[in-house]
Amino acid sequence: MSHYCRNYAWERFGIDLVIGWAADTVIDLRQQMFIPMLLMQALDSATVSLNDSSTLPLVKEHRLMVDASEDGLVLPPTPWWQSPIALAFIVLILALAISIHDLRHRHVSRWFDTLLFTIYGLAGCVIGFLICFSTHEATSPNINIVWLHPLLLLIAMLPWITHTQTIAWWLHLLNAIAVALLILLWPWQPQVANIAFFPLMIASVVRSASYVLITRQQTRAPDQKG
Repeated sequence: MSHYCRNYAWERFGIDLVIGWAADTVIDLRQQMFIPMLLMQALDSATVSLNDSSTLPLVKEHRLMVDASEDGLVLPPTPWWQSPIALAFIVLILALAISIHDLRHRHVSRWFDTLLFTIYGLAGCVIGFLICFSTHEATSPNINIVWLHPLLLLIAMLPWITHTQTIAWWLHLLNAIAVALLILLWPWQPQVANIAFFPLMIASVVRSASYVLITRQQTRAPDQKG
């Protein structure tokens, strides 16, 4: 899959996002037969053993319906400024800039968190559905559920609701810890990551950590004044 999508950065990003670690293993010749071109090559070289110990080719003849490259129609590579990694770094830079601004002014930019974690949460709904309900064996288990999951929709909405700040604080704290540990431990787990995942994960940690710090400062300030 990586070979045939090598020029298509967004397709590879999507595959890496929803396909779990079952696809990140070395596959044998039989498992490679899901690719039509490899199946054709295998059948062309296959033989049938006869009773007299002689062999015959399995395929007597084949007709090529489309005379084209075995790699199919390969388009030019995606320009770097249109790639997932470029967008991921934009998200990270925005998260860092807004977090620095928020920490200086002791104010949480809830609009940015709502936008960011709504997108993350919706992606988590897709991944969660594929893990729990899909019959495709390669979608589960998927380690991406640690940093993209449906509970992020609560993180996106709770800061706007009165009397839910404590729940939001704990959710942000757990999210920051879980995603930070995932980044640190990623080299020791079996799933391969798309390089664009890491700026997006760091952005999630930065925003959750800044929320935890700022809201804790806000709750301590009245006590100190008192």
